[in-house]
Order: sequence, then C-alpha cells, then structure tokens
Amino acid sequence: FRQNEDSSSDQLKIRPSLRTDYRWNKKLHFEIEGGLEWSSIRTPGLEDDDSFGFYMIAGFRFRF
Repeated sequence: FRQNEDSSSDQLKIRPSLRTDYRWNKKLHFEIEGGLEWSSIRTPGLEDDDSFGFYMIAGFRFRF
C-alpha cells in the first residue's frame, strides 16, 4: 500500500506467487514461478485505475 502525498493518490498492489525448483542432479536445476498481480490506483477527481495480470517464468540453472 502506498499513499502519495503530492497527488493525493493511493495505490494498492497484491502479488501472490508460487515457485518450485526441481534438481535433476547436483549441477542441473529446473525452476518455474507463476503468480497473479492485482493493482488499484485511486486518485480523487479521476477515474480509478485497476489492473489484473498473470505471469510465468521458467528456466534452467547449471552450476559449474
């Protein structure tokens, strides 16, 4: 939650996520993360700005 005193606006952002890591052996890992993001900005005298989104990130990691 953020209150901006300059423009009298309030911003609320919620971003729950889930992450997992699978290790094939000592050097090779597979990672995946996904989640949701909801944002709401309220400014007096202006229309409210709400947004909703989904994201997913996946990759391999090799330790050497």
